[in-house]
Amino acid sequence: MSILKRQREHIKSSNFALPRKKKFPINTKKRAISAIAYAVKGLRQGTITRQEYDIIMRKIHTKYKLIKITKE
Repeated sequence: MSILKRQREHIKSSNFALPRKKKFPINTKKRAISAIAYAVKGLRQGTITRQEYDIIMRKIHTKYKLIKITKE
């Protein structure tokens, strides 16, 4: 699910897994699940670092404890 730039601007920074870059919105459970998929893909393709991947996973797990996250 892609969000428009206009929609992205209205999401609080605290609702992004990488708030400084405004990447990986996690304001809903559905977006958090998408963020996991894109983070895995980004790590495999080399578009995000392992450190960024770990931050994304930690923030999602903190916010949504019921989402199961396995180590990549």
